[in-house]
Amino acid sequence: MKFKRHILMTSAAATLAIGLSMGVHAYAQDSADGATPADDTTVVVTGIRKSLQSALKQKRNADRVSEIITAEDIGKFPDKNVADSLSRATGVNVVTGTAAAGGFGENEHISIRGTDPNLNLTLLDGHNMATGDWFVLDQTSGSRSFNYTMLPSEVVGTIEVIKASSADVIEGGIGGTVDVHVRKPLDLPANTIAASAQGMYSTLADKWNPNVSGMYSWKNDSRTFGILFGAFYEKRAFRRDGQEILGFTATPNFAGTGQTKYIPSLIGSAYFTQERIRQGGNFMAQWKPSDKLEIDFSGLYTKLQADNENHNFMMWGSKLSAVTPDAYTVSGDYVTSASWAAAPGLNAIVQDDIFRKAHSSTYDLNVDFTYKATDALTITGQAGYTHGEGVTDDTAAWETYWDNTAVSYQLGNPVTTVHYGLPSDPTSAAYLNNKYSWSWGGTISAPDEESYAKLDAEYDFADGVLKTLKFGVRATDHTRELNYLAYAWPGNSAGTANLASVFDGGVTPSNYAHDLGPIPGYSYASADAVYNYLDTHNGGRTFAFYAPQSFAVSEKTSAAYVMAKLGGEKWRADVGVRAVETKEESTQYSANAPTITVSNIFVNWGAVFT
Repeated sequence: MKFKRHILMTSAAATLAIGLSMGVHAYAQDSADGATPADDTTVVVTGIRKSLQSALKQKRNADRVSEIITAEDIGKFPDKNVADSLSRATGVNVVTGTAAAGGFGENEHISIRGTDPNLNLTLLDGHNMATGDWFVLDQTSGSRSFNYTMLPSEVVGTIEVIKASSADVIEGGIGGTVDVHVRKPLDLPANTIAASAQGMYSTLADKWNPNVSGMYSWKNDSRTFGILFGAFYEKRAFRRDGQEILGFTATPNFAGTGQTKYIPSLIGSAYFTQERIRQGGNFMAQWKPSDKLEIDFSGLYTKLQADNENHNFMMWGSKLSAVTPDAYTVSGDYVTSASWAAAPGLNAIVQDDIFRKAHSSTYDLNVDFTYKATDALTITGQAGYTHGEGVTDDTAAWETYWDNTAVSYQLGNPVTTVHYGLPSDPTSAAYLNNKYSWSWGGTISAPDEESYAKLDAEYDFADGVLKTLKFGVRATDHTRELNYLAYAWPGNSAGTANLASVFDGGVTPSNYAHDLGPIPGYSYASADAVYNYLDTHNGGRTFAFYAPQSFAVSEKTSAAYVMAKLGGEKWRADVGVRAVETKEESTQYSANAPTITVSNIFVNWGAVFT
């Protein structure tokens, strides 16, 4: 079978932002008599120019190819997460979803220099950050790609995009490494307060939603101790209208021609809606008892609630391919148009109504220290723990179909035209009286966690070509799991329900796909009605561990490196080596395993360890 995926979609949002910030100090002298202030009055204004100068200076002084984004850059734009900010860095592409998911209107993953998102590494203050995906297909894929919906821009001080490898950079970023540095209280004026409030209007969803964040930073008069707290709350409404052509079905001896031709397997009218609520906070405590020692303790927690509905009304081409069309046109190997008259048993249309209660979360606790042993030798260390997970708390799909219905299609660019022989009123009894196909779903938990520790030393040489010698060690213990509890429902074999059984007035909006083309609207099932029907009919749903899509991976690494920084008049370079040992263990399940460890309604499976 040849398989192609073509997705046409639209989503739009407009933002109205009102920002409030405090902590930028301006000094001026008021005159009691209204006279012109004295010439020695000082006004200090901090703006975007300072951030640009800071970023350029850091980039100029770097020994490797990198891009720098500072907090002022981020604050100037209505960024929702760090990926939004990274979209302005040279060589960084952002995507709103994976290939499996399509796009959802918010930047989620990044690609550096065109590499796959799985080949890029994201760090938070130099250490890995556990991640979690809200979308079910991303959860089941076990991706290494970091989901940036978990990292709001409010927590960021500086972002460094490292495009070249060096011995002191953590392994894993083939395309590049992004190191996100949070704000620190000793770097800010005492009693700094920053707050922002935004209202976001989503045009397709036709909703206003609030976004608020705040930060408070304090340090003592001696500047030896400081603490920073931050919090954020963001709400967004999403709607996606689109047409999807989901693969092509090979038809041998098409229409008696003796040739194999390809018909679209499914031509769908997709309607996706979602409400996202992201909330969390971060803290940072700094203690610098002397010029030689500094200890930082930091933490971050963020949670994204991402319940969603996905409806798709589809021409069932894979079923129609077995029936010779009444009329058709062919171009090369593909049937570009075809029509079928209504006939008993002709399963022409299928509809999936899928409901998901989902969330993702991540947190980390981290300790850093810097000790200047001598004027030339500096020792740094780091240890911590990070945990994330993507969870589908519950999902249920309701699939129905129509038979004995006429249908035709004409492939087009960008929109394929499809006509159905259904009643014009999608809420009529005749329209809703289709046939039940099946239901599936369950709960999914995909935890991701890592413990880590590293120790580095840097020795500066006063003279000569050799400027600095760096060396260090690092160890990590990482696990990733997927635990799938699927459900079985006896009603799947009963086949007595239809769309009317779970209909509660849901119809695609009057402006559905209005800027795409002639894509038909339709009625769809209600989430509450589907869950209620499944749990109150035919004995209800029975949940059990679904071994075929569950797994666990444990990965332990140990690394050591040494690197020398060289330099002279008008040139800089570094040379080094990094050695890494990786130990992996995985657990999968097979029906042919020598020892059966799982026996339930989904038959017998055994664990396989590698």
